[in-house]
Amino acid sequence: MARNLKVLRAQVKARQLAANRKIRRLTDDKGVQIAGTKFDPRKEAKVIDRLTGVQLEAQLARLNTFMDRKTQFVAGAHGVPMTKKQWERAASVQRRANTVKERMRDKFANVFVDETGMTIAERQEKINNKRKLAGNPSVQQPWNPTTYQAKNITSEKALKRIEEQLMKQTSMQYEQQQYKDAKKQYYQIMRPVKNNKLIKLVRTLSPDQFTAMWFGTPFADAFSMAYEMAMALMRDDEKAFHSDQMHASIEEAIRLAKWAKGLNFDK
Repeated sequence: MARNLKVLRAQVKARQLAANRKIRRLTDDKGVQIAGTKFDPRKEAKVIDRLTGVQLEAQLARLNTFMDRKTQFVAGAHGVPMTKKQWERAASVQRRANTVKERMRDKFANVFVDETGMTIAERQEKINNKRKLAGNPSVQQPWNPTTYQAKNITSEKALKRIEEQLMKQTSMQYEQQQYKDAKKQYYQIMRPVKNNKLIKLVRTLSPDQFTAMWFGTPFADAFSMAYEMAMALMRDDEKAFHSDQMHASIEEAIRLAKWAKGLNFDK
């Protein structure tokens, strides 16, 4: 038994040397920082010298699992380790989500918006090109693809959270949910604006018409401006200016709602 323990201990130490080499390769070749993380299977030599037979067998099994060719890693932000399997699963979900978004984008891309003199896709491209200088628009288009890369993920927890979010975007109900969320936001902003003409007009829009208007035109920008002016009027600060601005914003919103009402989407 003593000789078996000695052999087993030697096997563990030899396997640990192999693990050292793999960890160095991962750091040098891929930037993955395994040392000191939960993925690091190594133990100090003095600890190995005190392990029982059962403990040595368990440690050898951990080292063998780590050394298996199937156990591969990718580097997250600052070298944070993630298993290749974890990342590939999240990347697969991202591709599926982007396919759903691409179908949604294609439905609205070539819709021409009279108010802007360009299609929804052309307007989106213009916004994307100017975003860094002009700031973010009032709403983000739900058909924009995500481009997560392993090197930008800060932790396993963050990767799991991203994967959960992406899973929700793979459903065929994704477009319907985006419409419901946008409509909810519209009603929240509408409360202080109180324009019956606009309320009645928007109420007649189909989900596709509303989606095209909300996400593909300056409607949300104009509507948000009307909201800000309505709130300013409540404070009675520069009343005439704010009243004129609110009126202009509401008129723009009404024009866009009328435009959306005329859209015809094939079933």
